[in-house]
Amino acid sequence: MKMRFALMGLLALSVSSPALAKNPSALRPSVSRAAVVATAKEKLTETFLDPTGAQLRNVTIWNIGNGNVMFTVCGDVNGKNAYGAYTGFKPFSISVKNYSGLSAYNGRIAGTSAGDNYIVDRTCASALLKPEWRM
Repeated sequence: MKMRFALMGLLALSVSSPALAKNPSALRPSVSRAAVVATAKEKLTETFLDPTGAQLRNVTIWNIGNGNVMFTVCGDVNGKNAYGAYTGFKPFSISVKNYSGLSAYNGRIAGTSAGDNYIVDRTCASALLKPEWRM
């Protein structure tokens, strides 16, 4: 009897696996634009003097993974200097992943170095060709 249940369980797994393999995002919860942007902003501005005063504009989110797995966020960011004045908008790019919750990594702000300028330009040029969401 136990053997019969074990075989039925294996049969059920073999039938459902191809469907999950074709659509791995079926296992990922849906994610909102606001949540992706908030995660990106939090990581991008964690080294700012006043992270809560940071401003974003021209934000584009590009879905680079299957479903709700990987995103690239591009736009312009403005932060405050030591005197409390805004320094001016600078282009940025940052990656956001949704594996076991949202997390951001590899954030770059143009103007920091020549390498960062290049990465932001190339990443965001690709993202603007096929934006998933525009805000």
